[in-house]
Amino acid sequence: MEFQIGIDIDAPAAVVWSVMSDVERWPEWTSSVRHVRRWQRERPFAVGSRALVRQPGLPPAIWTVTSLTPGREFIWKAGLPGWWSVGGHRVDPIGDVPASDSVSSLANGGQTGGANSGQELDTRRSHAVLTLAFEGLFGRAFAPRLRGLVEDYVTREAHGLKRQSEALARRP
Repeated sequence: MEFQIGIDIDAPAAVVWSVMSDVERWPEWTSSVRHVRRWQRERPFAVGSRALVRQPGLPPAIWTVTSLTPGREFIWKAGLPGWWSVGGHRVDPIGDVPASDSVSSLANGGQTGGANSGQELDTRRSHAVLTLAFEGLFGRAFAPRLRGLVEDYVTREAHGLKRQSEALARRP
């Protein structure tokens, strides 16, 4: 089962990416994350980067970046055999993906945007998509029970990302 939110942000994709990829600062702008500590902080954020993440009501988790397209998207994974959480974080300039601002559950292989919608690109605005999917026998079995918490956290993260990115974009 996959949970997703897309949100339009009045900030360039580069600004949104800088906020999104600076994972240790997430607790400054989202109440769904209490603490993040990257390991090997002297190295750039890249595939293989790991971070300890503490969230209210959940056990601490070590997330590992499994895919990264600089300035655009990263995916990371945490869990144990049989229960994996996979988090996706993507930003596109407006016009590059269809816009939405709602939480939706994409079960049964739903796909996120990425295709050009035919709109002219607006490099001053962006569209971010955050996803959380559960994999493995236990992950899929317990995902429906976590639906409310996950939708709440993903929504808080999206709106916090929007607020923080727009605040930075307004700075001279």
